[in-house]
Amino acid sequence: MSGFKSCIFIMADGARADVFTELLRKGELPNISRHIVERGSFRIASSVFPSTTGPAYTPYIFGKFPGRCNFPGIRWFDRSIYPDKRKLHSFRRFRSYIGLETYFMNSDVSDDNTSLFEIFP
Repeated sequence: MSGFKSCIFIMADGARADVFTELLRKGELPNISRHIVERGSFRIASSVFPSTTGPAYTPYIFGKFPGRCNFPGIRWFDRSIYPDKRKLHSFRRFRSYIGLETYFMNSDVSDDNTSLFEIFP
């Protein structure tokens, strides 16, 4: 493990890289420039598919693509469970992480994932 004791991770969800870079260049984001860019780093990253917020955060939090974290999309269904009539009321048949089912995200993450929050407690 590296010698880092803490990590400040800012994700500007929905921010356009060209606009953000231009604002930095013009000096219109002085605190971000002074405290983050000059003392740390600034990277432009590409999203994953699907690029909806929930699944798209998994590469940053877990270092894995969404499917590897058991988040194949913002909405999904499991073909192996869905047609099984005995599992008609199973919560594992399908998921929509919009609304109340958002609360399932933590329990749906595969157990073999280590998050940034565990690396930098």
